[in-house]
Amino acid sequence: MEILTVGEMRTADQLAIAAGTSGFALMLSAGRAVAAAAMDLAPRGPILVVAGGGNNGGDGFVAAAELVAHGRDVTLALLGDREALTGDAALAARHWTGPVLRCEPAVIGQRLRHPDRGIAAEGADFEDAAGANRQRQDHQELALVGGNADRGQ
Repeated sequence: MEILTVGEMRTADQLAIAAGTSGFALMLSAGRAVAAAAMDLAPRGPILVVAGGGNNGGDGFVAAAELVAHGRDVTLALLGDREALTGDAALAARHWTGPVLRCEPAVIGQRLRHPDRGIAAEGADFEDAAGANRQRQDHQELALVGGNADRGQ
């Protein structure tokens, strides 16, 4: 399997859209692929999906919904504000009916750089929409959607 750089993937998406595939259809396909990979990595147990604020974050909303449809216990955390999402990502977010935990990108980035203190190892504090703190420590796997694929972040 060939792995594309971010620029190559952006070009592939643009070509697919120019050929008549909607951006949202691409997002559905990507989100479903993320969900399938997460289920392969963690055949049982709860899954935490951390979604970024752009279209890749929209993939996270799709992945979370797909995981729930397969009977998985899913927590969805968003780096940023749901109201700030636009375009296809906002559409994907509207289809998600579960809670969204808001988290700060700096906190997540720090924890991902130090896996011994990372989200999957110890859990993380997230701020939910009501502003209350919540700690999750029972997640087997972390599905991070977004970041920079060229740098492995």
